[in-house]
Amino acid sequence: MNLYDGLIKDIFKVLQDYPMKKLDNLNTSWGINNKNVFLLDKEMAYELGGYPKESVNILIQSDDEFVEPGVYFICPKDFDMKSLEIDRHLSFGKIVLLKTRNLDENNIYDFTQKTLIKDTKAYFNDVMTRASSKHYFINYKVSKKAVKEGFDLYKMASAIHSSYLDLNEVENCAVIILIGDMPIYKDLLPLAEKNKEISIALNHIFDGVNMDCKSCDMTEICDEIKELRSIHKKQQKG
Repeated sequence: MNLYDGLIKDIFKVLQDYPMKKLDNLNTSWGINNKNVFLLDKEMAYELGGYPKESVNILIQSDDEFVEPGVYFICPKDFDMKSLEIDRHLSFGKIVLLKTRNLDENNIYDFTQKTLIKDTKAYFNDVMTRASSKHYFINYKVSKKAVKEGFDLYKMASAIHSSYLDLNEVENCAVIILIGDMPIYKDLLPLAEKNKEISIALNHIFDGVNMDCKSCDMTEICDEIKELRSIHKKQQKG
């Protein structure tokens, strides 16, 4: 189901102004579990995202493949991984693009719930995770212990990539990591908001909330996304 394709095209219009470097080796990744950790400032090596730095978090799917599967990095020209040790707090973002199979109006709701859990309830070992209620801001605090044991952004991105391939509905996955101060975050935030609005509208349809279009505050986004209107009509008939 190509519910989000127009939005993905808008995302890539933003990305086209920033060179993406593909990670060659995905053989090594970092452990993920279902329990978050709490870190004191003295235990932290560096921080990704979080005030006053910028962040963005986008998880989106399509039946089509918009970029070759794998892990990509976007960063300022003068950036290298030593910047983490020096600055200790950098702007950060991640975009996860899922190429799905056999996804239609009968199973898209359950799938979006599964991916939401993957996105918000998967925690990296020895890394403290904080996300906003809207899910499109993200903040990681990386412990000194994690760094000592070999944690880096390459392993983190590889772990994100492999975690989504565990889902039966996912055929391929591309993970794009943003690191360092760039205008890209502000350009992507309206699209992250729109992505959230589409997901909320989808939830309303399947939860039977405000099914009267005249009184629903999701009408504007449903009018824009024809696939949402189609799903709504089928749900009303069903």
